[in-house]
Amino acid sequence: MTLALRFLGLSAAVMISIFLSSCSSFTSAAYRPETAKPEAPWKGKDKTWGGYSATAQSNSSWKVYYRSYNDLDEEKCQKLCLLRAAEICLQQGEDVFYVSQLEVETKAEISSFPERTLPGYWKSKAYQTSIQLYNGERMPVTRYRDEWQDEKVIPAHLVSNTIVESSLLMTFHQQSKTQSVYHAREVMADGVKHWPYLSRDFLKL
Repeated sequence: MTLALRFLGLSAAVMISIFLSSCSSFTSAAYRPETAKPEAPWKGKDKTWGGYSATAQSNSSWKVYYRSYNDLDEEKCQKLCLLRAAEICLQQGEDVFYVSQLEVETKAEISSFPERTLPGYWKSKAYQTSIQLYNGERMPVTRYRDEWQDEKVIPAHLVSNTIVESSLLMTFHQQSKTQSVYHAREVMADGVKHWPYLSRDFLKL
């Protein structure tokens, strides 16, 4: 095998690794339960909030939500909302579910931060110097010294955060011809197909 072919093979492997890594970061960060909501004012452009939640309306109906903060678009939020609905369906021993009131909304939340002052502090900084060896040569070395950092005034400012929320009403029995019908295993298999790092445990339900 020539050197050029080896290089192309290595480059392809690196690109595949980068692609799978990006898929992993999407699924591992996105498909999770929503355990808390931020309280204003909160850090702008923070993507650590959000996830899915659900409330049982009766023994055979659920309201399912998916929220994303500064991260996913409306289409992905809807798909993850449906994915959670399919998971609940199988957990309840059902194979088919019916959806109505499938909605998605994007809104902006403005956080207002007052002026504040960060106090000054000492910070250790590295600098390069050299020392003379016994043979007369000089050897570079790294040393550290403490430098005073002045206080910093952060002026009052506004931060805009983008929140995408998808919701749906799911039932296990068709109540209206306007409801959309979904097969839970197909929805979950589609999720694993498009996002390969979703847990295969979904398909074991």
